[in-house]
Amino acid sequence: MFRFRLEKILQLKIKLFEAKKAELAFIESQIKETESELERIRKEIENFSYPDGVMTFSEMMALFESLELMRRKEKELMERLEDLRKKREKAVEELVEAHKEVKILEKLKSRKLEEFRKEMLKKEIKLLDELAARSVENA
Repeated sequence: MFRFRLEKILQLKIKLFEAKKAELAFIESQIKETESELERIRKEIENFSYPDGVMTFSEMMALFESLELMRRKEKELMERLEDLRKKREKAVEELVEAHKEVKILEKLKSRKLEEFRKEMLKKEIKLLDELAARSVENA
């Protein structure tokens, strides 16, 4: 019976690969969410206008502060987006590396399985040859 001695390591690497894939998917969802929020804020800033007519100084300051708050939020979102993109880049690199490790172990397992099959075939042929030789001796 074939038994790959690195099977536990292979299974661990597969789980690690799946975890890296899930991590990347989570980062991607955060990026999309942040991009949507950034788009929303940019539209609010673009559509912002001071009302017509006379305004008190405090009303004008409140509007100005509101606009400044939106601009600060936009800046924060752009920084967050940049951080998330860096995280995504790192996660992709880690995912590629994890995939390579899995593929290497799977190739090794495949090679070892093929070696095992060849060895079993040799043993079977040897056994059949011995049986044939015995039957010739007994006849």
